[in-house]
Amino acid sequence: MSDLESLLKEAEHAGADVQKAVGDLYCNGMEPFQLRHGRTVASPDWPAALKWYRLAAGQGSADAMHSIGQCYLSGFGVKEDHAEAARWFRLAAENGSAEAKMRLAQCFEEGDGVRRDRAASSKWYRKAAERLRK
Repeated sequence: MSDLESLLKEAEHAGADVQKAVGDLYCNGMEPFQLRHGRTVASPDWPAALKWYRLAAGQGSADAMHSIGQCYLSGFGVKEDHAEAARWFRLAAENGSAEAKMRLAQCFEEGDGVRRDRAASSKWYRKAAERLRK
């Protein structure tokens, strides 16, 4: 087993923050092992990023849930699906992500993946502002 394979095997059993960070590395086009050698990969590996985001989301990471929503919104590693993106933004928002609260508010404001709802939009903008003040 290579150093990279060993590292990733350990990360599968690590906390959500570690798993989200590994997902971010793949999202940004950098494999963890290559960082150690000062090299980067030119393009993201979306399926790998999503695998790690899903592991972290399964442990309750609101940031990972938000990242999954972003992937669905943009069609990165999955078929673009704005309703599914809004669902992930709601999960992330309900778990405390201020960014997801803002994005969900925008979804309701624009009717993007959800029915346009000004009251819901205002509610989520307020909740995002409250979270950012803390």
